[in-house]
Amino acid sequence: MNYIIRQAKPTDISEIIQLCAEHAEYEKASFSSEGKAQKLAQFFFDKNPKAYCLIAESENQIVGYATYSFEFSTWDAELYTHMDCLFLRDFARGFGIGEALVEQIKTAAKENNC
Repeated sequence: MNYIIRQAKPTDISEIIQLCAEHAEYEKASFSSEGKAQKLAQFFFDKNPKAYCLIAESENQIVGYATYSFEFSTWDAELYTHMDCLFLRDFARGFGIGEALVEQIKTAAKENNC
């Protein structure tokens, strides 16, 4: 499967919410999309974002996502990277996309001295 990994864009919000719903279903967890569009847009696309979202895309279709943030450890007196979610649709699994998403997060961590 050919794919690209890219940063999420504001126009991806509805698809990200759909992926979150699918992720919750996969985890057998409850999920409500109510109010999520505004909150996610604020966290991901604000001037100083609190979190970041990577999109895996194949043939102009979003097939997965991963989210992460930079946190602080008092004990270590260092920043670290927290990966919150990583989810791929069933048909996109087994092609190394998950590993590619993790590698992108590792690159972002190094670039931010985490």
